[in-house]
Amino acid sequence: MAEQKIVFFLGNGAAMAEMSKKTSTDKLLAQAIKEFPRDSAAKKVKKFIENLFLVNTQDDEDYIPTFEEVITLIDVCLQKKEEISGIWKSNTLNDLRNKMTYLLYKIIDNRLKEPKGIHEKFVEKLFKEKSDCRKYSFISLNYDILLDRPLVDIRDTELGLYLDFGIYLRNFELKEELEREPYTARKYKWDKPKDGESILLLKLHGSLSWLYCPTCNTIIATPKEKGLKYIYDPQIKDDNILKKCVLCDSERKPVIIPPTWQKEYINPNLIEIWLKAERELQKADEIFFIGYSLPESDVNVRYLLKKGLYRKNEYVEVNIINLAGQDSLERKRYRRLFGNSIHYDEKIDFEEFVDKIEEFIRS
Repeated sequence: MAEQKIVFFLGNGAAMAEMSKKTSTDKLLAQAIKEFPRDSAAKKVKKFIENLFLVNTQDDEDYIPTFEEVITLIDVCLQKKEEISGIWKSNTLNDLRNKMTYLLYKIIDNRLKEPKGIHEKFVEKLFKEKSDCRKYSFISLNYDILLDRPLVDIRDTELGLYLDFGIYLRNFELKEELEREPYTARKYKWDKPKDGESILLLKLHGSLSWLYCPTCNTIIATPKEKGLKYIYDPQIKDDNILKKCVLCDSERKPVIIPPTWQKEYINPNLIEIWLKAERELQKADEIFFIGYSLPESDVNVRYLLKKGLYRKNEYVEVNIINLAGQDSLERKRYRRLFGNSIHYDEKIDFEEFVDKIEEFIRS
């Protein structure tokens, strides 16, 4: 009998469970503007919101738009090759969009400086034997590295398992980097994951630890730290191999799909990840959705799930781990997408799920 295959699908609620100061997705932009008043990016975004949305960001915090609302507006304008006004032209809007991505990184980083350790406990409870890497895999919509860190650490345990992001990483070679900055390069050198000895983590929306060269299309990863700081922080002078591609001399860029209705998955690495995610879902006997509300705006994710989890004359067991109640809109969205195959029996958050994981997963 083939071993049961379980996929864990993580949404924003999984990251929020780790935050000492919880902030809903709808309030992240308002909090970013409030917490970084002297930051030049925050000032530019604040000016745009006050100018376009006619909101006093200091007194009307409840009416500050979300990241999704602002970025979607920018994306539609850029897609139509129009200008919102004489002030907000195409080049200004492109710069503003980059600043929005930076602010998103900064507020997430600020919220997760001292996580509770739930993801570490999650990984520790799941992986007891080497064969568990074939039983469990992860698909995540989160940019954070809460899951990356404990999965990387397994390499140094007696299990010796590799973390596999499902893509080729520049970290596997680094020959030229070792010649230029040997100390830094050795810190980021990785062994290439081996079949049957690797844990698959597919990050559909990118990662705070991925630095992308737009010329050679390679990514160098920093899974134990948020590598985007090497792009965004002008105070950091070291680790130049992370700021610039040694092969192409091109400035590295983030790999993040920000919240917007106009999501574009055109990065070749993300395309590969999405294809692998579909194959993982096709192999799944059971899936756990953790902290994911299945919003209607996630049309690409919905399509991926419907296509990947479709079975002829049978169904995949679908488990929902979230605090939303029985009569919530979220539950109704899951029911409309998956029918009667869902298990949504009680209110439970990620932390409680990890504490009681033996009750949910059959050995």
